[in-house]
Amino acid sequence: MRVIAGKAKGRKLISPKGDAIRPTSDRLKESLFNILGPFLPEARVLDLFAGTGSLGIEALSRGANFVLFSEKNRKAVEIIKQNIQLTGFQDQSKIVPGDAFRFLKTSQDEFDLIIADPPYIDKIGQRVLAAIAQLPWLNQNTIIVIEHHKEEIMPKEHGPLENHRQIKQGIKSISFYRLKE
Repeated sequence: MRVIAGKAKGRKLISPKGDAIRPTSDRLKESLFNILGPFLPEARVLDLFAGTGSLGIEALSRGANFVLFSEKNRKAVEIIKQNIQLTGFQDQSKIVPGDAFRFLKTSQDEFDLIIADPPYIDKIGQRVLAAIAQLPWLNQNTIIVIEHHKEEIMPKEHGPLENHRQIKQGIKSISFYRLKE
């Protein structure tokens, strides 16, 4: 696993042993960030279910101004810290250990981009989308990206949010949402 482009291009990231955390493949990450590229400069990014921090670090490497990482797994939090140090993004990031749903209910921070890569269980992608749809600060420029299992069918619309795009690779899908116009 590595940083694909930008300031930290080519930097290898630490990934855990075992399958408790499943990092996004470099190929899928490259497809995702080729789409997000124009939206990244100066963006404030929320990386939910951050795992290794790979997606948030890629955003920082490609010009995002700040990334907040939310992760519940203690081992993963330690890996995120190490990966942030390896890439030198300590001043542009913050890690909030704990439950992502609780974070979404209590945080007053605003973000331009929300990336969520929850575990592939119990249609959790839809639950994440529902929680994000409740955020009072969403605006027309906010982009929401949810990675999910290809068999989890994400809705075309949910509350104020509308699906604008979907990409698939292997068993994974990524759905892109924005506020309805």
